[in-house]
Amino acid sequence: MFESRLPRVSSRIDQKPPASTAAVSARGGELAVTPRELPDVTGFLVVVLVTLGLFVVPVGATIMQGPAIVASILGR
Repeated sequence: MFESRLPRVSSRIDQKPPASTAAVSARGGELAVTPRELPDVTGFLVVVLVTLGLFVVPVGATIMQGPAIVASILGR
């Protein structure tokens, strides 16, 4: 649906395992730093937003209208 302009990050399965200490010392002591990936939380956020939109907000609005309904009944 939307195209990202950022380069696509490969999954953990595609990544090579980190180098062992023997391999690091053989390369002159340089340590290869790989960036850590953040977990994908978009599914969780969708569930939270749908739950809030379908259940929590309407129930809260209905409860908040309770005193107004009672006042309109008693005000007659």
